[in-house]
Amino acid sequence: MHNLEHLLVILSERIRQSGNDELADAASELIGVSMTYVPDSVDDAVAGELNDRWSRQYLPPVREYRKLYVIQDPASGHLKIGKAFDPEDRLSQFQTGTPHQLTILHTHSCEDDEEAPALETMVHRILAEHRVRGEWFNVTLDQTMAAIAQARAQRSTEQAEQYRIITNL
Repeated sequence: MHNLEHLLVILSERIRQSGNDELADAASELIGVSMTYVPDSVDDAVAGELNDRWSRQYLPPVREYRKLYVIQDPASGHLKIGKAFDPEDRLSQFQTGTPHQLTILHTHSCEDDEEAPALETMVHRILAEHRVRGEWFNVTLDQTMAAIAQARAQRSTEQAEQYRIITNL
């Protein structure tokens, strides 16, 4: 789906919500036609530029958030649980300081600026009794995944509670 088609879908839904079903149906028909369109002329360059301009103007930018990652040191079996925008780059930073081939076992893409730091703190707290040093833990991947799931559930519960408090004010 092109960005222009995405805009048409949003427009169609907003028109439908306003109660103008006839216009919303027309917009939906336009979406269907635009999805079958195959560029084949010089004018398509103009359409592409228009699509790009509208996308920049009307669609929010796609943003990357930090990821939670799990790196393993095969020599010790220890796992490092941390956060980074680019876990592969982070891995290469650690790799220069060790003779062993470190491996990323898991990454979790976060959905906002606060999720990675919050999850990292919660997972570290959950696994505290297994801490070797800093962000390194003597745990299995299954234990780590369970801790991440527990931290995500806890964070969701906390967010729901905050929402409940805010909406009851």
